Amino acid sequence: MDAAAMAASVLGAAADVVGRIIELAGRGKVEQAQAVVDRFVATTKTQLATDRAEADSELRDRFPGSSPPR
Repeated sequence: MDAAAMAASVLGAAADVVGRIIELAGRGKVEQAQAVVDRFVATTKTQLATDRAEADSELRDRFPGSSPPR
């Protein structure tokens, strides 16, 4: 997947989540809206950690002996 397609996919998913949050909050279902936010944040953090680990692995393979910045 190229960068533009990946960005479009991520933005589309985020827009869907934000729309759902706004819908729930607008209907007074604040606790449900908060639960959606919490799941989104947890999923995003997990995905970012996975992506970072994969990127670090790729860099170690391409540049043996180097270490990623912290």
